[in-house]
Amino acid sequence: MSRKLSPPCAPPSADGEIFLESTPSGAGGKFYDEWQRASQTGYTRHFYPWWWDANYRRKIEVVKFTEEEIELIRRHGLDPGQIAFRREMRANYRNRAREEYAEDPRAASWLPAIASSIPILSSSA
Repeated sequence: MSRKLSPPCAPPSADGEIFLESTPSGAGGKFYDEWQRASQTGYTRHFYPWWWDANYRRKIEVVKFTEEEIELIRRHGLDPGQIAFRREMRANYRNRAREEYAEDPRAASWLPAIASSIPILSSSA
């Protein structure tokens, strides 16, 4: 499904903000264009990885971690429940897991906002 980016109804006041949020759609479209030219338009890019959502955990014990998982634990402080969730999502979503549950802004094809990892462009006017 294609989604269009609409400008705000009225310009923001001096103390207002604009937030643009996207869902996955690949490397193209209005949000992608805005994301790419954010530094030229005054927007600030924000990326929220899936593990910031406390619900994305499983209550099973992971006893052996891959090198990639060890790196996530070291760099981002993920716990075994989050690693178990990650494994489940990768098993269920297969090739789309990196897009649907992105771990950095470059992970999801180009990085449109992901179902649970939401990039947002914001601007203070």
